Amino acid sequence: MRYKRLILLLAAFATIWIFFRLPHGVTYFVSFDEAQVVDYYTPRDLINFYQKLSKKKWRIATRLYKRNLAGKQTRHKKERIPKIIHQIWLEEGPIPKKIQIFQETWKKQHPNWEYHLWTKDEIIFFYLQNRPLYDALPSTKAKTEILRYEILYQFGGLFVDSNFECLKPCDILNENCDFYASLTDQIRAPELSSSLIAATPRHPVIQRCIRKFREQSPEAFMAKMSSHDLTEHFFHVVKRHSSQINVALPATFFYSLPKSAEEIPHFIHTFAIRRLEED
Repeated sequence: MRYKRLILLLAAFATIWIFFRLPHGVTYFVSFDEAQVVDYYTPRDLINFYQKLSKKKWRIATRLYKRNLAGKQTRHKKERIPKIIHQIWLEEGPIPKKIQIFQETWKKQHPNWEYHLWTKDEIIFFYLQNRPLYDALPSTKAKTEILRYEILYQFGGLFVDSNFECLKPCDILNENCDFYASLTDQIRAPELSSSLIAATPRHPVIQRCIRKFREQSPEAFMAKMSSHDLTEHFFHVVKRHSSQINVALPATFFYSLPKSAEEIPHFIHTFAIRRLEED
């Protein structure tokens, strides 16, 4: 355990050293395996066993990241994904202070971006392809799952759940990608989290998710509500839209580490952290 911790600390220091030697406007992206860091809290032989079951998908995710982001990336004058931050708040009453603090971190790190907080009153007049399903869903969590895709399909931009704290600007990602979302720390098969998604307007991954929702009853949607559809459609699209820059980012870019690895320091490549409800 100490040996693994030492390796991770040395890797973090090396990344910081490289980062501060880079010229202005250039970002260094670490390797896929270093950013996924699954071997820190799961034995390597167990990882190898499970990843063999989904070897093709892991290879695709690694290849897309290596081809499109790994190494040095330069800022561009024009973005591929619109620089808009979308968040949703459908609950009754005022927004809790903790959530407001998280929202301010996104505004602070993106002073030149548009920020839009979607509320229940605004959604009443918003065109939804899945309006009947949205209206029939009983929980705000389920309704938010519908809305994130509908909003991104129409406007593009970056959607992020309200319990994320932003640590650094995402300009470099929006300027170099057509779609990105973060993998979770799942080792059995690559799983994209829907908590943070960025895409161009009318992106085929988002479009396929919306179409899939249309086939489901409210009961079926509630029973299956997860990121499985997003992951499935992502791997379907990347095989057929080779001209697009679609990337599944390693877990430590945005997703919180498991409790067994809480002592790992923030990495230089971490853009935001998901603060769980019990924090």
